[in-house]
Amino acid sequence: MILTVGNFYSKTLSTSGGTAPYVYTLNSGSIPTGMALQGNIGIIYGTPTVTGIYTFIIDSLDSIGCSNSASFTINITCSTITVQSFTTSSYIGLPFSKAFTGSGGGAPYIYSTSSGVIPTGLTFASASGTISGTPTVTGSYLFSGSATDIYGCSGNALEQITINCAGLSILPTTLPMISSSIAIFYTQTFSTADGIAPKIFTTSSGTVPTGLTLNSASGVLSGTPTATGSYVYTVRCTDFYGCANSSSYSQFIYSLILLSPLPNGIVGQPYV
Repeated sequence: MILTVGNFYSKTLSTSGGTAPYVYTLNSGSIPTGMALQGNIGIIYGTPTVTGIYTFIIDSLDSIGCSNSASFTINITCSTITVQSFTTSSYIGLPFSKAFTGSGGGAPYIYSTSSGVIPTGLTFASASGTISGTPTVTGSYLFSGSATDIYGCSGNALEQITINCAGLSILPTTLPMISSSIAIFYTQTFSTADGIAPKIFTTSSGTVPTGLTLNSASGVLSGTPTATGSYVYTVRCTDFYGCANSSSYSQFIYSLILLSPLPNGIVGQPYV
């Protein structure tokens, strides 16, 4: 006989022959934990709480003292524990929370992870199956989520969390082609609303106009151009977690031509 742990069961024993009424007693072995034998009416009943194979012998004694015995075997098995499987993603440096849950068997469940790791920076709560925190390393994380019920029965499922870099969009996206003149102070701020501070701005290729410098902490390009010409360069922004993006720019620095003022003329005389 196969029964499921945690489910109520009742079985009435019967005897033929002899003289009723009959009394039933346990001769040897043990009936499943959580169940009992009510000998005066011959009922085995209860809710099994421990899995295993139980073999026992029950004696049947009639009213004039005659008896016989019978052997029984009951196999107590686990209920099916189903664990929710999920595939989800989030961004590095942003708060994250996700739980996997169990069903079937007997609640409450104790949750655990195995066969892999959860994302760096996150913690796991065994009472609720919740994974939460602030991820600090990008990557795709695969692991097994398990739920164990009050009877020690468990189930598991594959879970996946992917931690991505936030897209760093650098502003402005372009600069006016003719953007400054030699010997005139110039300033331009590069910025991004994405990523996690502090952010570092650098030039990854090309050169900014001669005389200008890029402040790595503020993203401000400023100074007084000292040479005309066309300049092509790339500004790169890297956030606290190493996530980065780049944007390319073109600028032309021109030279002002200053004209000397003309002399005044005199009425009635040729102007030269």
